[in-house]
Amino acid sequence: MTSCRPKTFHIVLAIVTTLCVLAMLRGNTNDGNREPNMVTNFYRYLRTFRRSDFVEFVAEHDRMFENAKKTGDHSEVTYHYYDMMAPIIEGYYGPNWHFCAPETPDQSQEDATINFHKHLADLMHMGPGMTCLDIGSGVGGLTRDMALYTGARVTGITIGKSETARAQELHERMGVGNLCQAIEGNAEKMPFPDKSFDRAYIVYALKYFCDISIVLKEAARVLKPGGLLMAYCILKTPKYDDSNAEHRDTVAAFELACCMPSFHTTQQVMDTANAVGFDCLTNMDIGQGRAPWYHFFVKNKMFMKMLNSNLTHRAVRVAESIGAVPKGFTAFNKRFLSGNVTALVRAGQLGILTGSQLFVFRKREVDDGEDSSDKKGVESPTSPGAVPGESVDTVV
Repeated sequence: MTSCRPKTFHIVLAIVTTLCVLAMLRGNTNDGNREPNMVTNFYRYLRTFRRSDFVEFVAEHDRMFENAKKTGDHSEVTYHYYDMMAPIIEGYYGPNWHFCAPETPDQSQEDATINFHKHLADLMHMGPGMTCLDIGSGVGGLTRDMALYTGARVTGITIGKSETARAQELHERMGVGNLCQAIEGNAEKMPFPDKSFDRAYIVYALKYFCDISIVLKEAARVLKPGGLLMAYCILKTPKYDDSNAEHRDTVAAFELACCMPSFHTTQQVMDTANAVGFDCLTNMDIGQGRAPWYHFFVKNKMFMKMLNSNLTHRAVRVAESIGAVPKGFTAFNKRFLSGNVTALVRAGQLGILTGSQLFVFRKREVDDGEDSSDKKGVESPTSPGAVPGESVDTVV
């Protein structure tokens, strides 16, 4: 006689998991703020995966990632990754795919992001009539904010076709289509004339380039003499020890999940920018003295417990076995969802990665006699837009 225990166990587990999910969904974890509820979004987006082919996605990701490590070109795997992940990340985390350290532990993610974006605009001294390039713009959250805050015309370039279409849709829907434009393209070979922009910024995108000199050289090419480039980065810190197995494995898991080459260091960014024609005005970790850059993942303790609980992992396996989610979702979740978040948080807790390193560079004078005196009123980034208490290294 065939035992009914496995079937009974699966039914009970499904009921218990459902009750837990409903309890979490009913709970108000947002403290009255309109910020993403990590627990709610994790389960809500399980429903969107039914038509996805995760077995093929993971296999293709692995093949492309291995090829990228050999060639040093991660554009193919990056395009493949975001073609699947862009709508998931937007719905799960919002339109701004970067982390910013809140000024206080109780500050909402929305307020922290708004203040951070305004600070970036102040650092670059942007204003009406200026032209600005958003390199690696995703679905354009920062593009729109920069245009709304400053009145500048902002063009975003991103490698993903779906991201470009979504960004342009949102530009029009939010009434900034006259100021914002989304372009599909590769940041290593941008479709813009020389000296096209007054300002440029690259937020959480340098991590996708093995040789950052290529994209920084392109940024220098399209900037006008004296133009400013702001870079906000995830980087390795001096605490990273390649002989430490936990350090290696944690960072490698994050790199694999997000299709990135080895993380760069602050010194590498500084040296490369200098070599391609930039002077450094600002180099600071804006997370110092604040809550950590990964704060909004650990703020909700239930979220991290849920990600790493045996109950969740078993529930996902059961869901796959009964066809509630597509075949291959268990492996996909372990690497790209729960595993990815766990790795980035752990890297932050170990202090081996920082996700809040900020640079401002000025393009030096060019060889045709133009000089960098055309700075459009640029002052030191320690002027009134700077956040009190930050460590700023300014070179004039």
